[in-house]
Amino acid sequence: MPGPDADTRTLEAHGYTAVVSSLGATLAGASFLGEPLITVVTPGLAWPGDYRGALLAPWPGRLADGRFTWRGHAFNVGIDEEDRRTALHGRVADRTWQWRLASPVAVTLGTVLGDDAGYPWRVDLTVTVTVTERGITHTVTATNLGDEAAPLGWGVHPYLVAGPPADATGSDAGAADAWTLTVPAATVMSVTPERLLPRGIGPVGPGLDCRTGRPLRGLALNHTFGDLARDEDGFAVARLEGSTAVEVEVDAGYRWIQIYTADAAEGLDRRASVAVEPMTCPPDALNSGVDLMALEPGATASAAFTLRSAETRRGRHP
Repeated sequence: MPGPDADTRTLEAHGYTAVVSSLGATLAGASFLGEPLITVVTPGLAWPGDYRGALLAPWPGRLADGRFTWRGHAFNVGIDEEDRRTALHGRVADRTWQWRLASPVAVTLGTVLGDDAGYPWRVDLTVTVTVTERGITHTVTATNLGDEAAPLGWGVHPYLVAGPPADATGSDAGAADAWTLTVPAATVMSVTPERLLPRGIGPVGPGLDCRTGRPLRGLALNHTFGDLARDEDGFAVARLEGSTAVEVEVDAGYRWIQIYTADAAEGLDRRASVAVEPMTCPPDALNSGVDLMALEPGATASAAFTLRSAETRRGRHP
């Protein structure tokens, strides 16, 4: 990424650098004072199957059988995971978005959902990435252009790093084994092992409780966490800490955070980063209805997160 029809813009301010690609409105790079905050999407490569840094809409996660029913009508968006019989992460991660606004510290990209996405509702989507002294803020805005309420959810898929990659020693150990994860979540969605589809929501329990900081060694995660503890302004913060520390602060629009420790990745990518994915709803929400938006005609919804170094909160700036 980016592919032949995509290009990138680089934003810089206050020690932060963000690289944004028009393919998938992808956050392709992010760093603070030269230290990476996420894994970089390598320029010149085709769109990666791990959705690294991309927007996931109009649904995040897996949609069972590529089908759902909305207000009495059945819809079929197709299947792209044949082995699990699911539709994965929406239909906009592999399309080229249009640049709508650009400056040295902010860009906005846009695209319009519709029949070409296997989804009949016309919804205008924008992604705005802004670099400030607080960090790199990523905002998604959706506006219903049609005359019927649209079912909608989305997520974003950055892979965080908290230090250098593990040495290529040939062992099974990855860099994540030296890191600690904090997620302020009281509940977690369990999934079926075969299809990774939701089967229930319950308390996190001692095996998955990351509220006070959890070493990742020996812990494999591909779980959706909810019921996030928030401050008085409605923000919740997930943190990955190793030799460096990176935080993802989500606003009230993001009610769930998916955590994936990249155990299914191959070679040196295995457990080399941790996906910390803000989501407005959990996987398969078009079927379950859990936190699914019903975006009315002409209505607008938004959600934002800020990616930052922990040094920013300590007041460190260049």
